[in-house]
Amino acid sequence: DVPGMGRVLDFFAGNEHFVDKVQRECTQKAMDNLDQKREQVSRVIQGEVLPLISAYNSAAAADVQGSGGRRKAPRRAALVYDSVNNALWIRGVTLDALQRVAHDMRASKVSS
Repeated sequence: DVPGMGRVLDFFAGNEHFVDKVQRECTQKAMDNLDQKREQVSRVIQGEVLPLISAYNSAAAADVQGSGGRRKAPRRAALVYDSVNNALWIRGVTLDALQRVAHDMRASKVSS
């Protein structure tokens, strides 16, 4: 099970409450399109967003050092489904921090 995919499934369920309430043959083209777009979103989230969050959390856990040499709990990023705004958000991290991690991930792929 991929961490964070539950939020994605909640997002899909919140947006697709009409699925199976209308006969599929009446809306086959639209349903096929919906299935295709759902797969595309899932691939991007699984292939890019969740690995980015995981890399950030790993880097944050490695970098945390409190005063007096004591370790403090790292701040963790998470994917959150916001049903009020109908959106998926990455919480617990700044855009700048995610961009640095994304840059580091791209740099490590190029050097490999």
